[in-house]
Amino acid sequence: MTHPVRITEVALASGFSKASYYGEIFKRVTGISPGKYRRKLRTKDTASLPRF
Repeated sequence: MTHPVRITEVALASGFSKASYYGEIFKRVTGISPGKYRRKLRTKDTASLPRF
């Protein structure tokens, strides 16, 4: 079993100094929060995810 990477770690690895700002920008771009996006991926509810 793999352990998921925390959203804070994703934010820092992406060059953001604060996870809250990463979340704000992520939501602005995708329309949903990083946590909600991750939950949709885990439940395979990908039909409603934004397409890039």
